[in-house]
Amino acid sequence: MIILIFIFFSLVFSSIACTEHSDRTGYKANRTTQVSLEPKSTETNPDSSPVKGVYSLMEVSAPVELSVLKLSFVEGVSIRARWSEIEPQEGKFDWSYLDNALSEVKKANKMAMLRVLPGASSPQWIYNKGVATMEYTGTDPSQKKTYGKKLRAPVPWDETYIREWIKFVDILGKRYSSNDALVLIHMAGPTVGSAEMHLPKGKEVGKLTEAAGYSKEKIVNAWKKVMDAYLTVFSGKALALNIAVPFKNDGTLDEVVQYGISKIGTRFCVQGNWLTAHASDSFYPYKLILDLHKNNWKNIGFQMARASRNNESLQGPLDASVQKGLNAGAKYFELYQIDILEESNKKFLEGLNKQLTITSVTTQATLETNKELWRKLREQVRNVRESARARDISEAKSEILGIKNTLSKLQAENPEQSEKISQAQASLDQTIRFIDSGNRREAKKSFKNALDIIQSIGRI
Repeated sequence: MIILIFIFFSLVFSSIACTEHSDRTGYKANRTTQVSLEPKSTETNPDSSPVKGVYSLMEVSAPVELSVLKLSFVEGVSIRARWSEIEPQEGKFDWSYLDNALSEVKKANKMAMLRVLPGASSPQWIYNKGVATMEYTGTDPSQKKTYGKKLRAPVPWDETYIREWIKFVDILGKRYSSNDALVLIHMAGPTVGSAEMHLPKGKEVGKLTEAAGYSKEKIVNAWKKVMDAYLTVFSGKALALNIAVPFKNDGTLDEVVQYGISKIGTRFCVQGNWLTAHASDSFYPYKLILDLHKNNWKNIGFQMARASRNNESLQGPLDASVQKGLNAGAKYFELYQIDILEESNKKFLEGLNKQLTITSVTTQATLETNKELWRKLREQVRNVRESARARDISEAKSEILGIKNTLSKLQAENPEQSEKISQAQASLDQTIRFIDSGNRREAKKSFKNALDIIQSIGRI
């Protein structure tokens, strides 16, 4: 049994340098060349989300409201434009609207989010290239311009459509990626009526999606291509995915989110554009965001489903809607301009923006304590490795118990990590039980799981 246990420790610790670890969300992260046990946040604010605060959601192609830019509780505006208006003819662009909007934002020392809408807002010329289409009737009463009207959009996974859209994204990024006023880009492409992931669904319009040849593989691959394009050209900018279950709950949403987290990393923002005061915790996209929040993912935002003013029966009160978002870890909100300008909301929004943008400062004493504890933790891991090499299983088990004790001290200094530290300790307990029973395979898996959890805590 001693030989088996020795092999177990040798395998575990000889592979630490190339371990594929889990990130904060439990989704699999990119392979790293060396596992570091150094905490990311020893000298910086642990809340590293790239986008924070209250943003005013503008109407599509509407001019920037200067009175909004003067409000102290507004971090910036969310600009929306149609592809068809920017590139009405292939290769011929009209950047005047975006240039003017971003110029106004920059002059006011504010920030901007940007959505360019393809799908039903695609230019006419792409259809001349043989792009497959979907024709449907607008069913959202809140969208007055499209409700009840016959609409046409490219099939979201059509290869020609995706190729032309990626060309446009590349040109868009080359023009604006260095613009200091831009803080976040909303990704779109394999979409229909907006930048959200929705496809036509339901008893009747869902037949269109089926008839177009829907498959999970097609829509996931289309999103991967588009996300890669945004990542490549918008260097350094936060990139948001406006999540929804595209057609059916077949794992598509989860796979696309997982890809964004693993590929885009800390610049990836997960956003829900359907937030109301009545949102159910069991509503799948909201539940997914709740789970991300519980696993310490920081980059979470929401857009209200509609304005609270004049829609309170459907949307619910603004403060109750916001609280739903805060419960799920929201760092920023897109609020409709009518609610931003409502005088009775001013005090509430001042407090909200302050809450979202405040920077918590870790005391120097806590920083020093954390630094010492992580130094000790690394030393204990090295000691376990040396004990395993010396086939001193008793000493190795003692060092594992020492790791548990150090984790308890880290837990006291970092209560926000309490749940994860408890999980790591439970895995270490399980490791010892498997070692005692001679179950090398399960001991290896359990110990690796403990290291993965410790690694995720250390890199936050």
